[in-house]
Amino acid sequence: MNLRHLRYLAALAREGNFHRAAASAHISQPTLSAAIRSLERELGVELVRRDHRRYQGLSLQAMWCSSVHALCLIRWTDLSKN
Repeated sequence: MNLRHLRYLAALAREGNFHRAAASAHISQPTLSAAIRSLERELGVELVRRDHRRYQGLSLQAMWCSSVHALCLIRWTDLSKN
C-alpha cells in the first residue's frame, strides 16, 4: 500500500471534490484519480462513485473509516521518521 495514496484519499475525504483535493495535495486531478483507482484495486473495494460533475462516497461510514485509517497511518509514519 502506497502511503501517498492514503494521503490522497484523506485529501479527497477532507475536500469532498477531486479538483480541490488535487490542488490541496499539489498534484494534478488525473494523478489523484489514478491513485484512488489504484487504491480501490488494491483494497478490492470501490471507495467512490464518479460521475462527470462530482464524486460521491459509496458509503459515508466506509469513507470515514478509510480516511481515519489513512490519517492514522500517515501520523504513525510521520512520527516514526522523527
